[in-house]
Amino acid sequence: MVDTVINKSSHSMKAGGNTFANSFRGKSFRRATGGGWFSYEMKALPDQPLDLSCTYWGSAHGIVFDILIDGIKIATQKLEKNRPDEFVDVSYAIPTDLSRDKQSLRVQFQARPDGVTAMVLYFSFPYGRTRCSRPFSFDSAAQAQALADALLS
Repeated sequence: MVDTVINKSSHSMKAGGNTFANSFRGKSFRRATGGGWFSYEMKALPDQPLDLSCTYWGSAHGIVFDILIDGIKIATQKLEKNRPDEFVDVSYAIPTDLSRDKQSLRVQFQARPDGVTAMVLYFSFPYGRTRCSRPFSFDSAAQAQALADALLS
């Protein structure tokens, strides 16, 4: 996969309400709270089946939020310590009618009025990976474990 760093200009990042990017030990994520949202414009393959793959922290619990494509809800994600102490990848099928005749799609993460989104670490379509702020990578298993340990504390 080809890594692409997200920034506000290259992917038309937009946000509304309570949303923020944060960094923990040099690793970035984006999150929305209290009805806030954030979105990115992503290149699409017209009329092709697409999956959106997102990575979250598996120890998150009590979190419910929506994922929209061009303003249409495709999923409600619930996180309840699905995979404690590890990262979890979740895929969402994007209906072909949402990509029909389109060169790009807007991916939006929407917090509930009384809730938060997960810490969205990165997400991708099948032909490339997009990160939610700065690059997020590990040089070793020890670095990945150090981040996991830090997020638990």
